[in-house]
Amino acid sequence: MNPCTWILLAASFCPTQEPSKEELIKKDVSKLQGDWRLVALEQNGVKTDSFPAGSELLFRVKDAKYSSRSDNGPWQHMGELKLDPTQKPKAMDVTFGEGERKELAKAIYEIDGDKLRLAYLREERMGGAEAVFSDERPKDFKMKPVEDKKEPHLRVLYLERVKK
Repeated sequence: MNPCTWILLAASFCPTQEPSKEELIKKDVSKLQGDWRLVALEQNGVKTDSFPAGSELLFRVKDAKYSSRSDNGPWQHMGELKLDPTQKPKAMDVTFGEGERKELAKAIYEIDGDKLRLAYLREERMGGAEAVFSDERPKDFKMKPVEDKKEPHLRVLYLERVKK
């Protein structure tokens, strides 16, 4: 064998360096930057992509913070995103509010180009008048619907990037 063949053969056995968790987080945070429109919603196994006229919901991600607005209203700061793309499926902790009113949704997410899918578990309280986030994180994007919504049930948000 000539020396070039030996070098190529040796190089093929060298381990490649995997990206660090921080690099993966930075990459996914970068993919999330910009404005996203809610295009469909699945709650407890029922999916809808038709919303009342004038009820557009947008999310804006800047760095690891996000804001939302509906019906062309003003942008309102909502909270922060903490990603863990090393989990399977990828995990996201989403905070809502501040101070004593701060809540945490343990979510999973999937980014595919200009499409984003986000899922979390929620539980209804007070006869459905109030909903809270479950302390559990979904294991996947499919979950058998529950009869009693006081039990954790899956909510999936389908979003598309707003093209400017």
